[in-house]
Amino acid sequence: MSLLPYDPFQSFERLKQELEHLFPTPSFSPIKIREMDQQIIATCRMPGVKRREDFTVYVHGNLLTVSRKVNSSYEVKSHAWYSSQQFAGATQQTVPLPSPVHAHRMTTRYNQDTLEIILPKRLPSES
Repeated sequence: MSLLPYDPFQSFERLKQELEHLFPTPSFSPIKIREMDQQIIATCRMPGVKRREDFTVYVHGNLLTVSRKVNSSYEVKSHAWYSSQQFAGATQQTVPLPSPVHAHRMTTRYNQDTLEIILPKRLPSES
C-alpha cells in the first residue's frame, strides 16, 4: 500500500512522455528576451530552417509569436545498406513581451540558424 495520495494524472503524464519519445516533434530553442532602454531584442535558434520564407514573426498586443516550417531529408549509404529519412513539420511559439512595442517598426535578422527580432519600445508618453 502506498503512503502517497493517488494522482490520476500521473499515468497520463507518463503516457505523454512515452508518446513524445516515440513521435518526436520539431523543437524550438527558447526565445530569449532582452529588454534594453529603447528596444526589446528577442533571439532564438531555428535549426532546419533554410529560407526566410519558412518562418513568420508577428506581434499581437504584448505577445510575440514565431512560426516556422521545416522540410529536411538525409540519406546514408553504405556498401551493405541504405537509409533515407524525410521530415516535414511546423511549430509555433508565443512568448509575452515585457513592455509595449511598436510592432510595425519591428525588424528581423536571420543568419546561420539564429533569428534576431528587434522591437522598438513604446515610450510611456506614446501610449
